[in-house]
Amino acid sequence: MLNTRSVHGLKLVAYVAADPHYLPVTVAKLSRQLGLSVSYTERLVRELNDQGLLSAHRGPGGGYMLQICVDELSVWDIAKCFEDGEAKSENKLSSQFHATSRRLIFLTTISTKGEFKC
Repeated sequence: MLNTRSVHGLKLVAYVAADPHYLPVTVAKLSRQLGLSVSYTERLVRELNDQGLLSAHRGPGGGYMLQICVDELSVWDIAKCFEDGEAKSENKLSSQFHATSRRLIFLTTISTKGEFKC
């Protein structure tokens, strides 16, 4: 079972990946869309950035973008950023996700076009 932070992280990545213009998404916009506080959203984004899944773009028009092509991301790649050390080290959750597709198919359900660029 995923913890709440993992679920929020998955939703956050899905929203960033689904941007129809492939532009950076601000933390303020993410927090509004996901119904989360700005400070909590900043912590989620920072963790994803530290793990190399998102990249930060500063200045006007800045925000966060996927650093990895969506075709190369799995649900587990995102969820493990937020799982506790025991779940990570013992791979309790890993087998659940590696048995599924490597692609984040669920992203197409929230995308207006259902297409993603790398």
